[in-house]
Amino acid sequence: MPPPPPSTAGAGPGPIAVPRLEVVEIHHIRFHEEVDLARVAALVERLGADRALRHPPIVARLPGTERLLLDGANRIEALIRMGIRHALVQTETLDDPALRLSRWNHVIRRRDAKALVSAPPPGIRPLADGAADPTGRPPLCTLLLPDGREIRFLGPEGLLPRAAALREIATRHTHPRARLDRIAHRDLEQVRLSHPEFGGVLVYSDVSKDQVLRVAAASGRLPSGVTRFLVPHRVLGFNLPLAFLQMDLPLREKRRRLAGLVAERFDSGRVRYYAEPVFVFDD
Repeated sequence: MPPPPPSTAGAGPGPIAVPRLEVVEIHHIRFHEEVDLARVAALVERLGADRALRHPPIVARLPGTERLLLDGANRIEALIRMGIRHALVQTETLDDPALRLSRWNHVIRRRDAKALVSAPPPGIRPLADGAADPTGRPPLCTLLLPDGREIRFLGPEGLLPRAAALREIATRHTHPRARLDRIAHRDLEQVRLSHPEFGGVLVYSDVSKDQVLRVAAASGRLPSGVTRFLVPHRVLGFNLPLAFLQMDLPLREKRRRLAGLVAERFDSGRVRYYAEPVFVFDD
């Protein structure tokens, strides 16, 4: 899709690179993480009511027609479950230094924290606060307890076995009746204010872009809500009607029409760029 001229609306001096939006075949998208079934169910309900895709998922171009899904696994899974074959995505370049990879931490309940320490999944060993690590490898994750103690969890060697071990840990606190609360910090006092019943915070070890790519290439998956891609210019509020994605038209024609929609929104002054961090209260 040829991008429209750069816009500086709301951005201060200098042109702003316009994000690349495109329509792709969903079966060409490679997942690197599991989905959160509770969020998927809520998204299917919301999409069915709104009849529009509000925020495009983020992907990176792979060789050929394939795309690596960076952010939006639950949105793509919801579209799949609704029988939609095409998706609107924002395409980034994986090796772009401005595209950074961070991680989320998970707040878990008391019963889940206690069960994880007392009966960890097979092959995963909890290491008490202050105990020496005989493996020399980074822990799979660290559990911060409300009293300030830290329990490290040691796992197997190798990227895919470690990804599988992380999924085993995640299944202990992401069952259907437990809400997955993701936070980007490890401040226990702040967690107490917003999660008075919390039993611990799971802090995951860092993952690299290359590791994410290798996991996806091997058809493996990390747990839901662990990787956090920080996109330099994220598109929000595009609100593409689902009827557009469901039209029985060739992909090339949908891409042509999308280019027209994007150009029309720029021409009508409906596109704004905000350089400052933003809180979204109705995502």
